[in-house]
Amino acid sequence: MKKMLTLLLALSLFTLAACSNAPTPPAEEESGTWEPFAYSLVIGKEPVTHQTLADDGTVICSALYDLPSLVAEGELTDAQQASLDAFHAAMDEILAGCEQLYESISADAIEQYSYRDVPGFDWYGPYSDEMTYTAYATPYAVFVDFYGQVYTGGAHPGKGNVCYLFDLEAGEMVSIDDIADGAAFRSAVAEEVLAQIEKDGLAEGYYDDYETTVREQNEIQYFFSENQVTVYFQDYTLGPYAAGYPVFNISEEVYHAALNERGLRLLGYTE
Repeated sequence: MKKMLTLLLALSLFTLAACSNAPTPPAEEESGTWEPFAYSLVIGKEPVTHQTLADDGTVICSALYDLPSLVAEGELTDAQQASLDAFHAAMDEILAGCEQLYESISADAIEQYSYRDVPGFDWYGPYSDEMTYTAYATPYAVFVDFYGQVYTGGAHPGKGNVCYLFDLEAGEMVSIDDIADGAAFRSAVAEEVLAQIEKDGLAEGYYDDYETTVREQNEIQYFFSENQVTVYFQDYTLGPYAAGYPVFNISEEVYHAALNERGLRLLGYTE
């Protein structure tokens, strides 16, 4: 339970970061017209790392946070530069959320390590927190899939994915409901997920109410890439840990009709 609470805290921090006060591009009359521009995702950027030592020098907690960065090609208008700055500000807020989580698990590691010599107590350290990402970009948007893994003792770490959709033109994070008829999108995706579960014979390992969970899609993450969306159900939502991490790849054909004009543009289906 403690591990699940830690992971849920991590997911909450990431979500709060995405909804924070990252700057938005200045008004068009102040910065010039925004147009799509050439940019690339930085490859090989140095991750942010942390390490906490006990008084005896033992490593009791560590962290690694890898976040995307964008580099523009050529000169930018003020509006284009502002959208780039807004993206990096959003990533900085996500990093701040990660580091807030690290302070929490590091403090817990220090406390737990102090009890290592107590009879009947097992030190499961070192604790750790790691976040890496996969990204997909179009001229109008950047899609980021963060994979987090938190270990605070026990048989295995807690893990989960948190996905973001950043609208470069608007300079803000957006949700499914911003880019589609949310109800229609979720319904189409849910029915496809259920079809895949049946086809692959996964139902036997899931909870009895898994169909309801799939259709409700609470705390589900969506990562868009070329012609598909990857749907992540977090650990323990559909079944026990032994059932595996529930991940489903859904073809664009399933949800295309639910996308609105903004969604079609961000996903690169229109100019």
